[in-house]
Amino acid sequence: GQTYALLIDNYSANNVGFTLSWGGTFLMAPTANFTVTPTSGCGSVNACVTNTSVSATSYQWDFANGNTSTSANPACQNYTTPGVYLISLIATSSSGCTDVASASVTVSPGPTLTTTQVNVNCFGQCTGSATVTATGGTPAYTYAWSGGGASSTKSGLCAGNATVTVTDASGCM
Repeated sequence: GQTYALLIDNYSANNVGFTLSWGGTFLMAPTANFTVTPTSGCGSVNACVTNTSVSATSYQWDFANGNTSTSANPACQNYTTPGVYLISLIATSSSGCTDVASASVTVSPGPTLTTTQVNVNCFGQCTGSATVTATGGTPAYTYAWSGGGASSTKSGLCAGNATVTVTDASGCM
C-alpha cells in the first residue's frame, strides 16, 4: 500500500468547518504518553505512572528495575537503590503501529554521617560537644540540633542526649 499525509487546517470560508469524503481506511498511529509521580526522592521512591496514551490497544512497559507489564495502568514501582531509572512505554494500535515514550525516576542517596563527641568535664557542667561530619548525598548540608544550632558542631552540651538532623541539597536526610 501507499502512505499519504493528510493535512487538515480546519479552514472554511464561512468558518463552519469542513467535510471530508474518502473511500479509503485511516490507520491511526497511537501516541504513547504517561506521567510519573514522584520523579525523584531520597533513599527509595515508590513511583506511579498515569497512562495518557491515545489510540493504543496494547502496552509494553519496562520499569528499569527488573519489572515489566502489559497493563494499561500498571502497579506502582518501588526503586530502592540510588540511581536514575528510565521507564519506557511502547504503545501499539490495533493496526500494529507503535509509538514510544519514556520518563526517568531519580533515587538520591542520603548523606552518611560520622559523629565525634567530647564528654562533659564534671558532673553538672555543660562542657561537652558533638560534631557530625556528612559525606555522600548532595552537598551542601544543613544542620538542625535539638536545643538549637545550625552548624556541624554543637558545644556547651550537658550530660544526656543531643540529636541532629542533617539535610543535603536534594532534601535527603
